[in-house]
Amino acid sequence: MGAEFLRSKSFLRDSYDYGDWFNKVDFIKQTNNYNVGLPPADKDQNNWPLIEKLIKNNEGIYIVSPNNIEFSAEVFRAFIRLRISTPLFRLTNSEEIIKRVKFHNTGKDQQIGLIVMSIDDSQMSHQLDTDISCVVVIFNTSTATKTVDFKNAEQYQLHPI
Repeated sequence: MGAEFLRSKSFLRDSYDYGDWFNKVDFIKQTNNYNVGLPPADKDQNNWPLIEKLIKNNEGIYIVSPNNIEFSAEVFRAFIRLRISTPLFRLTNSEEIIKRVKFHNTGKDQQIGLIVMSIDDSQMSHQLDTDISCVVVIFNTSTATKTVDFKNAEQYQLHPI
């Protein structure tokens, strides 16, 4: 809860019993609750020196603006719309995942920072989606543009979302 709002728990690693001071979610998207104090001593006192060092070294990079929070929330909403657009994004058990999901950017020619996977329903006796037989998902975790050869790529189109 709150990840879509870039919520911070201010370095508290287990906030279950610590109320709103550390678990606050700002639904009007003005703050992410970062650096509201060191975590309680009973949980994290041994980590205080490291946390203080991180806060100092990070020089405020985790302080976000309301625009950052709104952007994150909109991306999250887009991901939800994408997820509900096809049952292929909602596989419910390991058997379905093993049968349908394949990773393509692997082996000796793998490009670091690039995940390419397909979720293929086309060869299944029981298809989950009668409109979409296969989706390809690409995550590029670098700032550089990357290219990947994908068999029959011309048969795919960019998802409207």
